[in-house]
Amino acid sequence: TPTPTPLVLTVREAGTGRELARHTATLRTPKAADAPRSITYASRVDGSAQYIAIVPPKGGGGQADAASDGQPGQKPGEKPGLVLSLHGASVEATSQAAAYAPREGLLIACPTNRRPFGFDWEDWGRIDAIESMDEVARRFGTDPSRQYLTGHSMGGHGTWNIGVLHPERFAAIAPSAGWLSFDTYTSRGGPVYAPPGPLGDVFREARASSDTLAYFANLRGKGIYILHGDADDNVPVAQARQARAALDALGIAYSFHEQPGAGHWWDDDSPGGGAACVDWPGIWDMFAAHRLPTEPKPATVTPPLDERGFSRGAFKRVFDRQFVMVYGTGGTAAENAWNLAKARFDAEQWWYRGNGRAVVMADMQFNLAPSSGNVVLYGHADSNRAWAGVLGDDAPVHVARGAVRVGTGEKGRQIKGEDLAVLAVLPRARGQVAARAASGAITIEDGAGVGIIAGSGPAGWRATERLGYFTSGVGWPEVTILHAAAWRPGEGGGFSGVRAAGLLKDIRWRE
Repeated sequence: TPTPTPLVLTVREAGTGRELARHTATLRTPKAADAPRSITYASRVDGSAQYIAIVPPKGGGGQADAASDGQPGQKPGEKPGLVLSLHGASVEATSQAAAYAPREGLLIACPTNRRPFGFDWEDWGRIDAIESMDEVARRFGTDPSRQYLTGHSMGGHGTWNIGVLHPERFAAIAPSAGWLSFDTYTSRGGPVYAPPGPLGDVFREARASSDTLAYFANLRGKGIYILHGDADDNVPVAQARQARAALDALGIAYSFHEQPGAGHWWDDDSPGGGAACVDWPGIWDMFAAHRLPTEPKPATVTPPLDERGFSRGAFKRVFDRQFVMVYGTGGTAAENAWNLAKARFDAEQWWYRGNGRAVVMADMQFNLAPSSGNVVLYGHADSNRAWAGVLGDDAPVHVARGAVRVGTGEKGRQIKGEDLAVLAVLPRARGQVAARAASGAITIEDGAGVGIIAGSGPAGWRATERLGYFTSGVGWPEVTILHAAAWRPGEGGGFSGVRAAGLLKDIRWRE
């Protein structure tokens, strides 16, 4: 039984020491060394606090070696293996951990995906999983050759997705009741249908990391255990059978088990064990038989990810590197009102969907104290007074009232109209911010970029409000320019409303 421990939190005035507020919280400290617990860490994405639920190795106790922080669950001279277990939709990481019994010589870590639904273990959810894994390995000094990945339902999808995109990290994977991709399980992700062709290709490339089956060849040489109930009415067993067929076609060995009569979540009530649909004996036997080589082989199919784990060429990657949302105050009353409302809306989405920390500030505030991370500008160059400092007047994508210019000099191309919606990720310019960095006032990280969320007029502003870049499975290209008509049915609507899209160095146009 946990023992209650009081913790008194006091806020005092700086200088005088006068007490301003006091609160007593009660913490419950597990008695058993192998009882589940939670740890926290600061996300490198936005500095927010995220948690990981931990099931220490069976028996716990002992002193950790010098590579760890002395956490329980590690015996002298022994490094536990690390099992990363991903929860399903609507499930907390603590509930995922509670479904396991402690295992001999293995530490089970259950990250959060940032929320119980979060990002389907894609995008920031995938980064959360990898950051959690690194944090646990650092704190507990786990064995780098015994790293395994498993998960249930949405976590089963995460097992497939993370397993094929980061094959160098895991000796074996074990999806339970997992779906393969948005294309196989539901419908094609993204609000804009991208038909075949050069312009449509850039939309597919921006969400290429969601196409899990395309990277199955990266599982060659890994241990694989597929577990599914044959009466699952949530994730059909056809998903597991499709995975089996894909592995067969590639000649990749695996283990496969369908539990007769079992639904989505099931248990056989074995004494001393956890829930059978995740704490399955066959999975543990398979894990025990596999180790990562000292020098893991490179991926057979190169994953379409940048160095931080986002799809290359995707706009959403700008919401990384301690990003700051900067709204314009230098335009008309209507422009300024929209800039602020949109920045606030995105910040609330980020908190609600991603348990995240979003910093929102006015353009003049930012000019006085520039950020060293990514900057997301809300509003065009005529309304956002931070534009010149971070992008300059010759930005490769320039949005103003009534016009959008792409490119500079003679190669530049201008589109006129007040119905244009623009998303873009651009490099930081050698302007005010760079000058302050050179003087030592701030430090700009390598690779820090500037995001643009803007419209050329009222119709364009409103069109940006439906661009769901915080949605997993959706890939808006690095540069996207569309007419407001893209959201209307009929002629001129849908994908035909996209005017240009692509990488900054390779923008494709609809002629």
